[in-house]
Amino acid sequence: MPGPGDVFIPLGSTEPEAVDVSEIVYVTGNQVRTRKWVWRQGEMAKVVEESRRIFFPIDAFYGVTDHAAKAARSELAGLLERFCGAKTRIFWVDRDNPSVELG
Repeated sequence: MPGPGDVFIPLGSTEPEAVDVSEIVYVTGNQVRTRKWVWRQGEMAKVVEESRRIFFPIDAFYGVTDHAAKAARSELAGLLERFCGAKTRIFWVDRDNPSVELG
């Protein structure tokens, strides 16, 4: 959930947009990258030619689709390593582990 001072700039915009305090967001520092899970992409989340660190969120519902999400994250990591030469790290974020340090 967003904190005080968190800012979201919608994709293709330069003006910040208010974020509801009850939303689930992905945030770096005080920069909200995505809103409404991952449905609203922000300027901070877009991938450009110069991008070197990319975060791929894969959302799931616990007990319903979490097994599929875990399989998808492993498959995506393998494809990125094989075809892009990427170094990958896999994380799982949930109620018991609400954040991760990407470094």
